[in-house]
Order: sequence, then structure tokens, then C-alpha cells
Amino acid sequence: MPVAVTNTETHGDERDDLVSIYLRVRENALPARAFVEAAQGIDWTTQDADDLIAAIQMAIQIDAIRLARELSEIGKERFPESAQIQKLAKIVGIAPIIKSSTGPHPKLADTARWMNAHASEYFGMWVALDGDKLLGTAKSYDELLDKFRQIDDVVITQIV
Repeated sequence: MPVAVTNTETHGDERDDLVSIYLRVRENALPARAFVEAAQGIDWTTQDADDLIAAIQMAIQIDAIRLARELSEIGKERFPESAQIQKLAKIVGIAPIIKSSTGPHPKLADTARWMNAHASEYFGMWVALDGDKLLGTAKSYDELLDKFRQIDDVVITQIV
């Protein structure tokens, strides 16, 4: 990932480029905030699309999602023709919040009890539940979704 810019990192006087800091964060030698601070110290208006893409991808890899959002917004403005930047911006974008005043689903407690009682029997499998009733199992989410798409209140989850 060719981010050519350099930044002074505060642990000692050494100068590390963003990729080096990223790698040290991945090795748990530095906290993620070191990468965030280094990235925030870069003038991204002077960097090319590839540098922004690399920085966004690195931020995502270390769960620095707020930074990834900030960088993707800069990228969207500077490089509207870049399909990759647009895709990354969509990935890290903020999902809309849907308000519900109905409270928890009435069968949620039943589902939780079933999970506590039977999870070990179905480890690694996908299950479809209606409250405390097992409707089916499968090796994939899509397989269960195809079977139970039309039934209201079905919970499909993987037992891990």
C-alpha cells in the first residue's frame, strides 16, 4: 500500500511513514490511535486517490472507522470518478437509525432461552427460530432465508 507521505510519530524521534505505523499497530506494538493521529497529521488534499484508498483500507483493518469515514468523505469530494473510493465510502458510511417504539419483540426471551438450552447441539450451524421453536437448520444463511422468507418473526442466526 504505497502511502508515500511521512509523519513524525511521538514514540521517540524516529520518522515513520503511515504504512510502518499501520504495521506496528497490526503487530500490537502501537495503539490504533497512533495510526489515527499520524493520518490526521497528513494533508490529504495533496495526496492522490491511491494513497487515500490505501489509508482508508488500513483504517478499516484496524477498526478506525471514524477515520475511514473522514478520509472517504475527502476522497468522495476530491475523486468523484473513483469507483473504489465511492465503494469504500459506502462501506464505512453511517447506517440510518430506525426508531421503534414497540419495545423488544415478545418472542425474544423465548428465543434467548432456546439458544441457551440448545446452542451446543447446533454449533457452527445456521438456525431458524420462531420464539423457542426450531424451524430448521442449514450450513448457510441463504439456505434458511430461502425456506423461511415468507414467515413473520423468524430469527435466523449462526450458532458460534
